[in-house]
Amino acid sequence: MNETVQANKFFGNKSTVNDIIIIAENISTPENIGSLIRLTDNIGAKKLFLINDIIPNKAKIKRSSSSAYNNVDFQFIDYNELNSEFFKKYIFVGIDTINNSKNIYEYSFNKNTAFIVGNEKSGISTKMISFCHDFIHIPMPGNTKSMNVSHALAVSLFEYYRQIH
Repeated sequence: MNETVQANKFFGNKSTVNDIIIIAENISTPENIGSLIRLTDNIGAKKLFLINDIIPNKAKIKRSSSSAYNNVDFQFIDYNELNSEFFKKYIFVGIDTINNSKNIYEYSFNKNTAFIVGNEKSGISTKMISFCHDFIHIPMPGNTKSMNVSHALAVSLFEYYRQIH
């Protein structure tokens, strides 16, 4: 028997997941920014902050983020704003293969986590590294040892969700 179920009854109503935020640094392609906006909405994160020297094409961002564009609270900020009182309650966790990063599946997330992702080619900058409390990486058994920034964030957000819920 086929039965149609409304999405909000199956997945639940829109809500935020605790108090997590996402900070993306110098994401260069509008499609990736759109994907980050969608992920922010998918997980119900409180907010997406974008630190960009150049703001990519807004129409492409809107198109790739689809309906999430109007659902997500996101804003462009600069590094100085990371010192504000708002950010002090968060544990900044960088998603990067930096030395001493921890395997995501062995890491215990704090309820108030700020996920940090960096540029598609160069990763998290030295300046942003200084803000991070911890770093996680996703083990990759295959030949290619890197992921698209939105894929890495997706894996990280849903591992967080699995642990916290």
